[in-house]
Amino acid sequence: VSQMRRCAVSVPANVVEGYSRRSVKEKLNSIRAFLQTAKKFSFNQVLHDAANRTEVIVSFLAILELLKDGSAYVKQSDTFGDMEIQKT
Repeated sequence: VSQMRRCAVSVPANVVEGYSRRSVKEKLNSIRAFLQTAKKFSFNQVLHDAANRTEVIVSFLAILELLKDGSAYVKQSDTFGDMEIQKT
């Protein structure tokens, strides 16, 4: 319980209270449309219009959905390096 309290205290307020201009479904549709024209792109390209941490999380969740349904796969050359998303 004490670890959970420490974690809750350490979460920045803008993450908890922030809002996303886009839902995961909207971001997923946006990325799918982008995949129609580009065979591959970086995660940083997806984040270029992210206004806050919540939108970064929404973008990451959308990428995970693409992986889950087999629409794309991800390559990452270095630990903590940029991810390259490729159309399958």
